[in-house]
Amino acid sequence: MRTKLVEIIYHRLQVEDVDSYRNRFGSACLLIEALSKYFDVLSFKAAVFSQKLEMDNAQYQFVNKRFFKLWIPFTFHHLIKACEPDVVLIHGTFNHIQIVHLKYMLGKNCKIIVQHHGERPRGWIKRGLLKWSAKSADAYLFTSRDTALEMGISENKVKLIMEGSTELSPLEKLRCRNELKLKQSDKIYLWVGRLIPVKNPLFFLNLFHEFSSMHPEAKLFLFYHDESLLQECRAITGLSEQIIYMGKVEQSELRRWYSAADFFVSASLHEGSGYALCEAMACGCIPIVPSIGAFKFMTNDGECALMYASQDADSLKNALMTSLTCDLEANSKKVKQQFSARLSFDAIAKDLADIIEAL
Repeated sequence: MRTKLVEIIYHRLQVEDVDSYRNRFGSACLLIEALSKYFDVLSFKAAVFSQKLEMDNAQYQFVNKRFFKLWIPFTFHHLIKACEPDVVLIHGTFNHIQIVHLKYMLGKNCKIIVQHHGERPRGWIKRGLLKWSAKSADAYLFTSRDTALEMGISENKVKLIMEGSTELSPLEKLRCRNELKLKQSDKIYLWVGRLIPVKNPLFFLNLFHEFSSMHPEAKLFLFYHDESLLQECRAITGLSEQIIYMGKVEQSELRRWYSAADFFVSASLHEGSGYALCEAMACGCIPIVPSIGAFKFMTNDGECALMYASQDADSLKNALMTSLTCDLEANSKKVKQQFSARLSFDAIAKDLADIIEAL
């Protein structure tokens, strides 16, 4: 008899019907489909509509409810209990009362697993609530063990797994470069991420501006939808023709850029996981990223990346210099292999199955 897995999202999804959900959260559907190879999956989601259906080899139930942080959703939890789950996967570590109450209702034989999605507790009250609710959880899923320990999660409950994946796949590099009018001789670097302090763009651009001024073949293209530090960034790069601000583009267009580029760059101070890096790796972009917990996990401790010490200027300079002479084809192949082994939907589903089996 197969293990029955119930997935729960308490955060109310702002989609008006199932088609809207699939259009907006297609990658979540693909992960559920991958999980269905190992489990009988029932997915409960708070939404602005109610509907029960089968899709992607799983049962979905959308419930028209708004759940408040300090409210026990008795009716919702009774629906879940009626399913007699063996395992419950809860998205978000801040559903404290819900975690405790659901564990009480389902009993010790049902395992409660909580998926971290980048949230961090601020202040002693939230940290205290997290410590309290953690007693009712059997495991926590993180991409960074250090982040989990900083939040006060017991190390024996921390399991490392990728948060989500992407359906992007590489296109032919030469064709993409021709379509985007990029020189074959240039080294193409991509920044895909918000221009905000936690992404640390000013640190990176200071170093890359100096680097590119000495190496005219190095071209950096920045894609972003948050412009909080845009003026400060432009003040650093000035009129440089090697650093190009692209702004926001559609996902289909990003796929062409990932496929055409040589490197994906980042200077993030911390990440929940790093979806942009995941997308880039799916397309074979070689990461030049800081040695933060999530990126170490995603790149197999830097084995398929040019990793540098976080906020270390000399270390970043060395990584950029190495990028000029490294074997692009061999390193890109390693990146794709790592994506397939640890970051793909199938890999995540297999990792979760192994984690549950060991509980």
